[in-house]
Formats: sequence, C-alpha cells, structure tokens
Amino acid sequence: MPKQLYKINNFSGGINNLKDPRDLADNELSEAKNISLEHQGKVKSCPRVAAHGTAQAITSDVVSGYGLIAFEADYQIATNTVTFASDLVFNANASGNNIYSTDGVGGSIDSQFVDAISVGDIINIDGTSNANGMYQITKRISNTLFTQPAINNGSGITNTTSGTITKRDLGEKLIALADADTGSVDIYSLNSDKWNDTSSSPDANPKIDLVYEDDGTNVHVSLTSNSKMSFYVADGNLRASDANFDNHVRVRWYGLIKRTHFKGLSYANSYFNYYQNFNGLDAPTAGANSSSAPSSSGTGFNLNISASDDDASFWPKRLISTCFYFYL
Repeated sequence: MPKQLYKINNFSGGINNLKDPRDLADNELSEAKNISLEHQGKVKSCPRVAAHGTAQAITSDVVSGYGLIAFEADYQIATNTVTFASDLVFNANASGNNIYSTDGVGGSIDSQFVDAISVGDIINIDGTSNANGMYQITKRISNTLFTQPAINNGSGITNTTSGTITKRDLGEKLIALADADTGSVDIYSLNSDKWNDTSSSPDANPKIDLVYEDDGTNVHVSLTSNSKMSFYVADGNLRASDANFDNHVRVRWYGLIKRTHFKGLSYANSYFNYYQNFNGLDAPTAGANSSSAPSSSGTGFNLNISASDDDASFWPKRLISTCFYFYL
C-alpha cells in the first residue's frame, strides 16, 4: 500500500510533559522551544530578543485589563530631514523629473542628496516657493535622483537655498500605554527608543489626549473617574476610547497621514506625518462661491465660479450651484 500523508495542524492541546511522548494526543506536544502556536494551524518562530537603550522614565496609572497594546506601523515616527542651505542647494532639471544638490549657488553637483535619500523613498518637500509636495524616488543615475511625479509641474528649479526634504524609513514597532488619571496615551517607538518622540519630558507630551467632551463641542473636560482605555488598531493606525462611560470623552485617532490635497495645483498641501485627532468626521460648516478661503481653517473650502462675457453664448440670470462632500 502506498504511503499516505497524515495531516497534523491542531496544536491546541499545548505541552503535555506528564505522559510519555508516545501516549500524547494528536493536538499535544512533548516539547516546544522558541515557537508560537497562537494561531490555529500555524507554527511560527518566536520574535527574537534584542538589546536596546534605556528609554526615559515615564509614569502611568494603569487600570487592570486596560490601557496597554503593542502594534506595528508601515513608517517610522522619527524622520530624516535634509535642510537646504547656501552649501546644500536644491535643483531640478528643466523637465522637473530629477533633482540634485550642489555645493553652492551655481556650484558643482555633489552627493549630499543621494547620500541621504534612496530609490523607493517617499519624500516630502516643504518650505519652497514652487516645489512643495510628495514625491517618490524612482531611479538614481550618478548624483541625480528621478522623481514621480515631476517637480514644479514639469519645470526646472535652480539655486533653492530655503526648504527641506523629509523622509521616513519603513517599519515601526510601537507600544501604547494609557494613564488612567489623565486620559492620555503615551507612545513608545522601538526604532528611536523614545517615549512620545521626545528626548525630554515625555510625560508632558502625550501622543493622544482624550479629555474632550463627547457632545462635539471639543471642550476640554476633567475626568469623573479613572479612564479605562481600550484600543483598536487597523492599518497601523490606533484608535483609543474610554470604556468608562461616566467620563463622556470623545474617541481619538493616532496614525500616519500620507496624502496630498488639491494635487497638481499651485496651492496643493501635502501631509506625511503622524497626527492625533478626533475619530469622527465633522460635517463642514463653511463653503461659498468665493475666491478667498473660509475665515476659519478646517471648516470646509470655497469654490470660485465665474463667467466671462461672450456674445455667442447664453447665461441664465441666476446660476445655482451645489457642493457635495465625499469621504473616502
């Protein structure tokens, strides 16, 4: 009779070192070293143990069963920043599809950019008059880096000495620890080995602060009693909510935003950073046919609709326009 396969994929019985190994059930083990069986049907090696530096001391009042979680994110919290200066000058070729640095205004091309930025990196340029935005490095030739999309809508830039390029390396392991007394959450980064991305006073700079009234007024309130912080992680982003409903505080969100608003326009805004904010989406309260921005930021945006005189066309006396907001 040919040999047949006997499939063993259930290890839920765990270690049984009482019985002889020959008498174990199919779902039991006589020994298990450096493996994880937390998911049925899978045997995984345990994470390695690695030494790290000494993080700052931090104080938190913990309620049993609440307020602690470990999670991962795609991008590191700490950033690598290149700052333009008189001896580190930003330039883009005539087509705007590659960038390079020079050692001075009108100077020689050097390796300052390519030493700090790699192919595949997502970079955010800020503080310039015509190159701000988010770009991906697609190729390197000598000391020149090619970008997608093109810089300055496909136009050249020369001798820029003011501005920054920021990039974030991939892979971050994080710990969130809540303080039940204050309704705040501190975040520890394994890569930077810091609490709250600061070298001093981490207690005074929590990454999430939940003590806001839950009626939508965003008023800072005091806790009625100790918070019972519950966490939910999706796509590397953390949501924190207080399970002690007597406190009446709003759910907060913490994570990375990598997005460009009004891409391709002169007033585009790029975001490539970690933020905390309310988890809900507030309805816009501003919006008009106007060439100016709303009086308060974060309330909406205006559209400027205009018509020029044209004898060959017909316009009604009244033009009704409607604006809809879609959240994606």
